Amino acid sequence: MSSTKRKMERDKPGGLLIEHRNAYVCKTCRHVTLVVHIHDGSAPFLIPCESCNEPAQSFMYVLPPVLSLPEGFKGVVPTKEFYTPIGDLMAMALLSPEDLEHVLRGGVILRDRTDAKPITRRIKT
Repeated sequence: MSSTKRKMERDKPGGLLIEHRNAYVCKTCRHVTLVVHIHDGSAPFLIPCESCNEPAQSFMYVLPPVLSLPEGFKGVVPTKEFYTPIGDLMAMALLSPEDLEHVLRGGVILRDRTDAKPITRRIKT
């Protein structure tokens, strides 16, 4: 069995589980930030580049499949995650008015990656 096939997570009904991921590219320094969703919600089109803090633009969830695999390329792992603080009153109180409105309208907020389990979806193989 190839190493790629060993890295794919399969279950009984068949298909491949991939994580709900997006990537953002900075037009200034060309750094790419890989982000995973741990909660459903609307994500922003631009985020601050983690390298130079300039705006980084969304890939619009059009990623090569290998970047969506839970164990894709060794060096390409999500460093950020999208989450919703709904249900955490302390976290909600610390949001800016703009972020609070975004969350209340179904949006998600960016933070450094934690050990939270990402959202996955099944694709046919």
